[in-house]
Amino acid sequence: MKIIGIVNDLFIKAKIRTVLNHTNYKIIFVSSLNELETEIKDCDTDSCKIIVDLNFNKFDIFSKLSKINPKINVISFFSHVDLDLKNKAKSFSSVIYPRSIFFEKLLELLES
Repeated sequence: MKIIGIVNDLFIKAKIRTVLNHTNYKIIFVSSLNELETEIKDCDTDSCKIIVDLNFNKFDIFSKLSKINPKINVISFFSHVDLDLKNKAKSFSSVIYPRSIFFEKLLELLES
């Protein structure tokens, strides 16, 4: 399974990698719209999941992700104080969690 990460923060990237080190999952972090488009062009529900930090700010994740195949599983997380981001993400995200809960459930979310 391909996992695409849309995350700014190096600490959060490292934390995700640490969780995934104990599995067979590999993650590809993208930092530009072109990289994201390249990575998702072959995605379907069985072969791809996208992990999104809703605080990502290098391109407009909301407009892009609202246009992708709705069958692709998008897992989003946010700072617990940014409820506006959570509400905006409902248009494209399969699952949305506060950051602390996201890390507790990450493996479970990837396996479902």
